[in-house]
Amino acid sequence: MSGFWLTAPVMLNTPAKMLDRLFNEIINDVVNAEENKTHIPNALTLSEWEENEVRHRIAVLLEPLAEDRDNYLQFMDRYLKAYQENNGYIGEPNEL
Repeated sequence: MSGFWLTAPVMLNTPAKMLDRLFNEIINDVVNAEENKTHIPNALTLSEWEENEVRHRIAVLLEPLAEDRDNYLQFMDRYLKAYQENNGYIGEPNEL
């Protein structure tokens, strides 16, 4: 099994932790997107284009959740604010 890493499972036992994982994956996708011409290597915050693209991709995913969408969009706002202010560090998503 050389070169194969096993990682412990992550407990996604709250909506905030699930959203944290989803948002983090979307951020990584945007930062590493081929069309992204705005990323500064080793930067721990998002460029304006990156933040707007992340917001767009998350909003599209949340669109079907009509009843709770506003709460999730507010969580996204708090999440991205914390991400930008703390150089990419979120801490405990349940506290956002």
